[in-house]
Amino acid sequence: MQIITDGDGFHRRRYLEIDGQRVSWLHLLDYQAHLGGALVRVAGVGGVSTGHDQRMKGYSRQLMEDTHRLMLAEGYDLALLFGIPRFYERFGYAPCMADVTATVATRDLEGAAGESGFKARPFEPDDFPEVFDLFNRNNAARPLCLLRPHGFVDHWRHGSAFHIEPEVTVFEGPGGAFAGYVVSDAYPGPLVVAEAELADPAALAALMGVLAEKAIERREGEVAFQLPDDHPVIAAVRPLGCNVEKVYRKSGGAMARIIDQDALLSKIASAAGEGGESRGVINAEIETELGSSELTMPAERDGRARVKLPAPALLQLLSGFRAPGELAAADDVEIEGDGARLMRILSAKMEPHVYGPDRF
Repeated sequence: MQIITDGDGFHRRRYLEIDGQRVSWLHLLDYQAHLGGALVRVAGVGGVSTGHDQRMKGYSRQLMEDTHRLMLAEGYDLALLFGIPRFYERFGYAPCMADVTATVATRDLEGAAGESGFKARPFEPDDFPEVFDLFNRNNAARPLCLLRPHGFVDHWRHGSAFHIEPEVTVFEGPGGAFAGYVVSDAYPGPLVVAEAELADPAALAALMGVLAEKAIERREGEVAFQLPDDHPVIAAVRPLGCNVEKVYRKSGGAMARIIDQDALLSKIASAAGEGGESRGVINAEIETELGSSELTMPAERDGRARVKLPAPALLQLLSGFRAPGELAAADDVEIEGDGARLMRILSAKMEPHVYGPDRF
């Protein structure tokens, strides 16, 4: 038995071979994202599979565990995947973000459009630098949002999901200034907005107008926005009347696990210390099955804290998937001193989200 790694850079493939036959495989992707205010290294895991005639032999487990050891050796802070229910928990993964869809009636978008003075045109590959810059700036504080340009070369990978072609519209202001863009699923099929970012908020009316036109052409009575609940576009469509569905999964979907707990918490503490002056600090110990980590976090007043909790729960706290008050009351969480205050400090302040075109 041997494990082979093909490729380098952003995308690698790993195989477990038995007597020269590839029996299990996965894809390993190299990302960066923000978590707890820190820039962290994220390993994306996709395409985990085992040949039908080789299943139930533990091959996927061996490959996954070896891949986690590789991640640790290469300096990854955490791993992220989009998985099937009731499988990846055995490897330490836990759901880390909700699935959010806001639907707005086409007639309401059309009524809000109006004249804006902004021009809409199809996306061109030369737009990528401005798109990447705007995307990264607008999502700099969003937990687990995968930063660009990783994985993009000269085209968009897909729309809201695999095998769905994207249709990208760019907005220009007076003088041709770049004002933003929107990524929606191409025809045929429902009109789903997978991503939207604006450099100039005044371009919002133009964005609504473009989406209303697309929906009318397709005879769609509503437009779906798969954006985080606290996204500026979602805030703008709420007054129009919309339905927001937010699904928190018990298992499956977007899941993550901590790879290097000490490195991750050290980066978070360092980033917090750069955020400005504070009146005091909390000297803390966080213990999980991965080990015990010490950190010092800025706070309104001095304190000491000890928190013992499962590693998946720590990841869910940092990503904002679970609230600090709910976690503090959980049976498998132990708190001493200012532990509850520490958990509030560590909890995410924005909704975690991976946009459709980045999903793997």
